[in-house]
Amino acid sequence: HTLSIIEKIRLLHADIYNISHRLSKHDKLGIHKLTEHLIMKVMEFTIEGALKTNFDKVTMLELARVKNEVLKHIFRTEYEQKVITEKEYIKLSGQAVEISKMLNGWIRYMTEKAIFIKKDDSV
Repeated sequence: HTLSIIEKIRLLHADIYNISHRLSKHDKLGIHKLTEHLIMKVMEFTIEGALKTNFDKVTMLELARVKNEVLKHIFRTEYEQKVITEKEYIKLSGQAVEISKMLNGWIRYMTEKAIFIKKDDSV
C-alpha cells in the first residue's frame, strides 16, 4: 500500500516536471514552481508518515492530504490561466484525486486501527 501511493506521487511529480520544459520563464518560476514544491511536500509527508508510529503517522498523512488538496486547486488555477492545457489539467487533477483517495483510505485505516486498539486497552 505504501509503495503504491509513493509511486503515484512520484509519477505525478514527473508529469509536473515534464510540463515545465515548455513553459515561459514567468510561469515556470511562478505558479508552476509552487506545484513542484507542493507535490514534493506531499511526497515528503507521505514517506515520513510511512516511517512514523501510529499517532504521528496520521498527523503526517493529514499534512500530505492538505498539501494535495491545495495542489488540486493550483492545477485548476494553472488551467484557468492557460498555463497548462485542458488535457494536462485533466491528467494532473485525476492523478491528484487518486492520491487523495489513497491518503484518505490510509488515514481512515489508521484511525480505525487506533480506535480498535483503544477499545481493546479499556477492556
